Amino acid sequence: MKIRKAIGTSLISISLLGLFGCQTNTTSSQAQQSNSSTDQPKTDPTQQTQDSQKNGNAGNGNQATQNGSSNQNSSSNQSGHSDQNTPPRTKQEALNKIAKSLKTKVPFILPKNVPLDTGKYLTATTSSQSWYYQIQLFQTNNPVNINTLAAPKGTWIATLEGTEYKDSASAEQAINGYILADTTQNSIDLGHGIKGTMDAATGHSYIIWNEGRWSIKLDSPNDPTYQNKNYPDSLKLAQKIVAYLNTHTLPAPQKIGVITIHNWQQNQETTIEWQYHEMTYKVTSSDPLKALEIATQMR
Repeated sequence: MKIRKAIGTSLISISLLGLFGCQTNTTSSQAQQSNSSTDQPKTDPTQQTQDSQKNGNAGNGNQATQNGSSNQNSSSNQSGHSDQNTPPRTKQEALNKIAKSLKTKVPFILPKNVPLDTGKYLTATTSSQSWYYQIQLFQTNNPVNINTLAAPKGTWIATLEGTEYKDSASAEQAINGYILADTTQNSIDLGHGIKGTMDAATGHSYIIWNEGRWSIKLDSPNDPTYQNKNYPDSLKLAQKIVAYLNTHTLPAPQKIGVITIHNWQQNQETTIEWQYHEMTYKVTSSDPLKALEIATQMR
């Protein structure tokens, strides 16, 4: 009996010892796992890398993601791809945005430079179709993005247009007003070897001349009351234009180009239009010299 009792007591002790021993080991293991987890990323490293790659970033952890984003922006700026929501601060930035805004299949041309007053900024509104585009250029006191409501509130500089026709002959027919000046009658000297002719009609005075494939017509009022205050002397304006074109080259039309200058106080408009294959291009401005400055920058 004593032997059986001793054996029973030993078995109970062993069982209790095993029971409490297992609990101790389990608690210790859980504590180790808890301590170990504080040294691991809070998210799955594989998933974190995938998320980082989706954002265009390489590396692990929040700091790597931020650095990746910073590098991406820096790389983007160095490549010249500025944020589309950032207003252009230079002429070139504005011209780049204008080009990107045109949704047309026709070959469009932009001036390499646009005349602006000191301290002003270039902006524009654009419209385009597969066969046509129009660009209205404005100058503003502050940077203004392309095609925003604030853009046309600036001062209008010029309008650029391009139109595609079915063939070269149709495009040529679309250019109106070409005149071959007869310098054998009423001839006038415009300087630099250029001669023109002067004609008159009711209330109008015309000076007409040709340069290469271009026909140029200057329409001014006879009555001083209606003269353009900026260019009151039509002959001097014609000579100034000839002098400018002596050092600046207009685009070369395939067949013909026409410049029409309305030098009136209430109707100040200059149009420069030319044909090139199946395309016609047109520059319109209130100032003849600004129109010429823009057109001679277009290639």
